[in-house]
Amino acid sequence: DTTLKVNASAMEMSTSTRNFSQNAQNQAATIEEITASIEQLSANVEIIVMNAEDQFKNLEVLNGYLSEL
Repeated sequence: DTTLKVNASAMEMSTSTRNFSQNAQNQAATIEEITASIEQLSANVEIIVMNAEDQFKNLEVLNGYLSEL
């Protein structure tokens, strides 16, 4: 009876350990995906900023042309 309980407990611990390991791997993969998404978002924001700066410069040039009229 004791051997059966020990065996059942060992199997339960093994299952729990396997589940814990899988969950940890899933969380690590999710964190990597989140990090990659944040990097992409940051790069896109930089592009938006550069485009906004270009648009502002173009607007200044246009304003200069209109002032000459």
